[in-house]
Amino acid sequence: MRRLWIASSVAAALLVPGIRAVSADQQRPAPTVEYRVKSGDTLWRIAARVDPDEDRRRVVYRLMELNELSSATLSPGQSILLPAR
Repeated sequence: MRRLWIASSVAAALLVPGIRAVSADQQRPAPTVEYRVKSGDTLWRIAARVDPDEDRRRVVYRLMELNELSSATLSPGQSILLPAR
């Protein structure tokens, strides 16, 4: 009986830190809205509307990262994700 208790204690001690590590890495994704690119839209102009007080270069970078874009070129009709307000 004592061996079972020791084995259970060791197993619990090994599992609890693993559970915490997994839940610490899990983050809720930021809410987004889908936007359909219109003729004349650029990431720079969209960034100005998304966060007018922030450095536009940072906002453009975040938009490119969010949409996994390899360039800042957009096409009319393209759907991109924008951070929800």
